[in-house]
Amino acid sequence: MTPFFAFLHHLAAFALVGAVASEFILIRGELTVTRARQVLAADMVLGVSAGVVLVVGFTRVFRFDKGADYYFHSIPFIGKLSLFVVVALLSIYPTVQFLSWRAVLG
Repeated sequence: MTPFFAFLHHLAAFALVGAVASEFILIRGELTVTRARQVLAADMVLGVSAGVVLVVGFTRVFRFDKGADYYFHSIPFIGKLSLFVVVALLSIYPTVQFLSWRAVLG
């Protein structure tokens, strides 16, 4: 079961990076109705994949691998988790703006 959760965690992390890259590319061009819908879809993928990364990651920390004591005494893990939280908090504002487009897009 551990390899499956590791695979799922990495798959979600790659999907997250792909969604962020897609958003950056889509926002750089002219904003049309089609492009706005694509940005909303990419943002949804970003949110879902970030949630999967977080849930599966914590499942791995507390249920599998080396255990929570090992991970929460690891400076690189704490740094990585802190960076994840900071980026997640910074992404709230753009997500709220993108969601406000839904009323206009219908």
